[in-house]
Amino acid sequence: MKRLVNIKTQPDSARIRHLLEYGIFLFDAGSDSAGWYADRAIELSKRTDNRYGAVRGLVLKALQKWKNQNMKDAQVLFSQAFAFAMKQDDYYLKDLVANNMGGFFMGLGQLDSALKYQKMAVEFSGFLKDQDSYFKATSDLGKIHIYRGEYFEAAEKFFRARDYYLKNEQFEELIDTYINLGVLFLEINDTKNSLKNFKEALTLNKTAGNKEFEKFIYSNLGVLYLTVIKDYDSAKICLEKSLMLANQLPGAENTALVAMVNLSAIAIEQKQYPEALNYLNRIMESPLINLQFYERASALANFAKYHIQQGNLNLAEKYAEEAIVLAHEHKYLKLHEYIHRLLAQIAEMKNDYPKAHMHLTEAGILKDSLLNSDIDKKIIEATFDISLRQKEHENAILLKDNEIQEKEIRTQRVILTGIVVVLLLLVVLLLVISKNHKRLKHINDVLDENNRLLAESNLTKDKFFSIISHDLRNPFNAFLNLTQIMSDQFNNMSRDEIFEFNKVMSSSAKKLYVLLENLLEWSMMQRGAMPFNPELLNLKKSTFQTLEMAKDLAIMKGVNFEVSIPDEIELLADDKMLNTMIRNLTSNAVKFTPEQGKILVTASKNHKSVEIVVQDTGIGMSPEIKDRLFVLDANTGRAGTSGEPSSGLGLILCQEFMFKHGGSIKVDSEVGTGTSLYLSFPFNHAEE
Repeated sequence: MKRLVNIKTQPDSARIRHLLEYGIFLFDAGSDSAGWYADRAIELSKRTDNRYGAVRGLVLKALQKWKNQNMKDAQVLFSQAFAFAMKQDDYYLKDLVANNMGGFFMGLGQLDSALKYQKMAVEFSGFLKDQDSYFKATSDLGKIHIYRGEYFEAAEKFFRARDYYLKNEQFEELIDTYINLGVLFLEINDTKNSLKNFKEALTLNKTAGNKEFEKFIYSNLGVLYLTVIKDYDSAKICLEKSLMLANQLPGAENTALVAMVNLSAIAIEQKQYPEALNYLNRIMESPLINLQFYERASALANFAKYHIQQGNLNLAEKYAEEAIVLAHEHKYLKLHEYIHRLLAQIAEMKNDYPKAHMHLTEAGILKDSLLNSDIDKKIIEATFDISLRQKEHENAILLKDNEIQEKEIRTQRVILTGIVVVLLLLVVLLLVISKNHKRLKHINDVLDENNRLLAESNLTKDKFFSIISHDLRNPFNAFLNLTQIMSDQFNNMSRDEIFEFNKVMSSSAKKLYVLLENLLEWSMMQRGAMPFNPELLNLKKSTFQTLEMAKDLAIMKGVNFEVSIPDEIELLADDKMLNTMIRNLTSNAVKFTPEQGKILVTASKNHKSVEIVVQDTGIGMSPEIKDRLFVLDANTGRAGTSGEPSSGLGLILCQEFMFKHGGSIKVDSEVGTGTSLYLSFPFNHAEE
């Protein structure tokens, strides 16, 4: 190959091609000489206006700069290659540049840019009608979706790629896809499926013998055993295997760093301090450590924990402070929370309780954010589980279809034995087809019904998760943080501080009680488990206690609360449901009415109905919010004028109860003017 490159009599296009091929060969072999051949190809391509050669040469040179950690020059070269490629009517070149730029920006952590270029790569490979290139670009796009927390999008890409590679028996690509799926399920805390996919990849790779894949599989298995399963011995075995492979392979320094960071954490947990210190020192000596921010922050945190256990508190604090700057800057939430707890531990050991309290409070705030993420991941995990079961059900249907086809083929072979037998078998075949058609129709009907029920179930599930994640979280976190602080600092707290803490905890308990009561009543309605016992009630007497409680809440907030219900109004209603509706409407009115505002509860009766009106001079609602008030899967929850939480479930509950009474609920509202809510009980219910 080198002899061909040096032949001066070759046509320029052939010489450029040979320069590039030899440069790529050297790059794959790990040689820095690849850059020299890229420069020669670029120079000759520009002199002869060969843009194909210029683009490929620039990409090769950019890859060499990237490999040597010269990110600034690599980005400039990629940008030049992209500009050249976009001027060509050659989708191969466009796909080549976009795919490499997607991976480059993902490595830099610039996920928006990575997503932009990788989507282009998928589009360009689609125009090429090259299925292998298309699914390679699609899989790389799935990896970016994982980094962005877009797990549904990632799953869709990986499942399609997996099916394609299985069908075409492309085992190396299939191994890579199983690794990607393992990482995806690890991200959403689905341990079972994560472990299953990593083991699938490991089993396939025993035949392929790809050390690069083996290195990544053991690295991810080590992280899974360490962070999720908490099996330190298994984690250590996997991470040591990954480290050994990384040390044998060129360009695997980053994997080695990941392994050593996690091995140092295990050594500290197992009190093997010399081993931990050895790993930590090797990490900090690595030339890559200043560019790998997460590994550096984790190593510094491990240094801090090591020195805490050695009793070197000042040194531990120094490392923890350096680590927390990186964790905060790069938004590593879980690591950030962990370092705050380390700093709280250090401060407590130094008897600096205010500082310990400050770090615990910050850790609590970060834990709240992590809880949000965990709830979202649990929703995704549950949805994935449903999707997988649907897929298995579809596969079962396909197997049934295959059985039917095989049966028809056997029948057709029998037909060849003779005309008489053929006629007889045709009759039999028609009967079989008719029966199978009915069976398939029945299966489709069952599937349609199951899909409808599943959609309703998902709707209910999503609402429950939404309520839990938006309304239960704050009161629960208040309890968790306050009880933690009181547990740690009780002997140092004054009576006034304890009194204030109890007030906050009492407020949280009341909010939780109201929400849980609504949730219980709503769930009973959904299951048909709530009894409906209408009786003739005096409206004023029946709702007196509920209205007095609402009045007390309004007075506490500085809101004027008036009731004007005639003594003689009677209606046929379920007493408990009526009071629940009044409680929810008046509670909402107090919640969304500022100080000095006014709330008026009135009732009237005519020849058609009994109408109860709750009117306030609060913040009101936009038309968009009004339109979504009674839609179960719409997010209508918003904070009250004093920050009170609101889920929107109360109004939906009122609507359910009014339907039960044969009545209706109506809302009239304007932004900045206030809101009026009308409960209308039909005349026959009032007078029966």
